[in-house]
Amino acid sequence: AIIDSGKFPWAEHKARFKRLNEPDVSYHGVVYTEAFGPAAYIGRARVVPLRNTGAAISPFNSFQILQGIETLALRVDRIVEN
Repeated sequence: AIIDSGKFPWAEHKARFKRLNEPDVSYHGVVYTEAFGPAAYIGRARVVPLRNTGAAISPFNSFQILQGIETLALRVDRIVEN
């Protein structure tokens, strides 16, 4: 869990919080303190993991992927027999 009030002045501490105050090349040079203001930390905490891991899939899609993985060995055995 991340607790952030969204009120800390990140831009006033540029040397200490470089990742929030310098352009992020992976987001076309966005500077989080300019884009989000005092909510820069929580804004970066939301967008960077989303870019790195992708969007969350629905529970049903998760179930279907799990079913496919669990039955993969059985399906391959049947294909080999055929």
